[in-house]
Amino acid sequence: MEIIEVETDSGVYKCKRPIGLMAIKHIGIITKFATNNPIKDVDEEGNEIVRMSLKDQERFVEGFEIWAEKVLPNIIKDFDSTNPHKYEEMPGEDMMRCYVTVATYSPEVSFHGQ
Repeated sequence: MEIIEVETDSGVYKCKRPIGLMAIKHIGIITKFATNNPIKDVDEEGNEIVRMSLKDQERFVEGFEIWAEKVLPNIIKDFDSTNPHKYEEMPGEDMMRCYVTVATYSPEVSFHGQ
């Protein structure tokens, strides 16, 4: 079992890397709701940045809501005794950090055509 450690303000959570049917759900949600209209911009220092359009932000949040309900409880429950909070008691910002960390950890998903 591969463990993904997620650092949050509450502490470090351990999550199992999604495998099998859970990986299919995870990848399906991530790819369905991945941003597809990135906006390229320049910050105050002249560096190119990429940000999400309003529509992509809405898609991202919708994907997070589904992922937090269908995937997160299954990849975190084995660590309830050592994680900062049990799934049912996790702050939303900790759930979001898990979502982003696990999604970007997955080698099967490419964001923004990279």
